Amino acid sequence: MQSLYGVKNFDFVPLSFNYPKQSSQLKTEMKMAKHKHALWIMKPKASSQGKGITLIQSFEEVPHGQPVLVQQYIANPMLINGFKFDLRVYVALTSVNPLRLYVYEEGLCRFASEKYNTDDHKNVYSHLTNYSINKKNENH
Repeated sequence: MQSLYGVKNFDFVPLSFNYPKQSSQLKTEMKMAKHKHALWIMKPKASSQGKGITLIQSFEEVPHGQPVLVQQYIANPMLINGFKFDLRVYVALTSVNPLRLYVYEEGLCRFASEKYNTDDHKNVYSHLTNYSINKKNENH
């Protein structure tokens, strides 16, 4: 969408790269990160339930040869009572031209099971909202 309509209209989407296809662009962006402690979130392709999602800080941490999606991590996310969350809004697209879609009245909100903590980027319970991960936390 950014390619078609410009970054200005879709600036809410973090920088995202398909690795290995966009490896040179990813490497360049990671080196040009605004501060040396910039985090990136890496998600394996064709996976679900939070399997294999990790936070990384350097290009060297990307597993070479494995297809992954790497996105710039939002360092200052919106929180509810100190917890990360995500909202899911369900939409049924019935026509593209003319555009016709229906937004379901009910959605879903998922929360991390530990308060957001930028000092410990290995703590999945603080950074990820996947239920399949957080249900394993004894504090859940």
